[in-house]
Amino acid sequence: MRSMENNVLSAVSRVPSLSIIIDDFDSSKDPKDQKTVQNSTGTTPRVYTRSYSDASIKKILEEAEHRKHEFWKLLDEHNAVIENLKRIENLEHKII
Repeated sequence: MRSMENNVLSAVSRVPSLSIIIDDFDSSKDPKDQKTVQNSTGTTPRVYTRSYSDASIKKILEEAEHRKHEFWKLLDEHNAVIENLKRIENLEHKII
């Protein structure tokens, strides 16, 4: 049991920490408002503008919509296969 705790602690200590700083962007409509994501390694932080965030959200929503349509197509194909199998099964029962 003790070695399991040590493994958990060592796994946690290997994961670098991440600090996320988010300002209230709804209170200010200035397009120059920027959000900063920093990591603890001291590297240069990445700066995200609101337009970048909006574009990312739009891309995610479009991809989700595309996946939803693909999922519905797969369900339709599945239903068609099931109906075809039922038809074949019924034909076999009529022959026997």
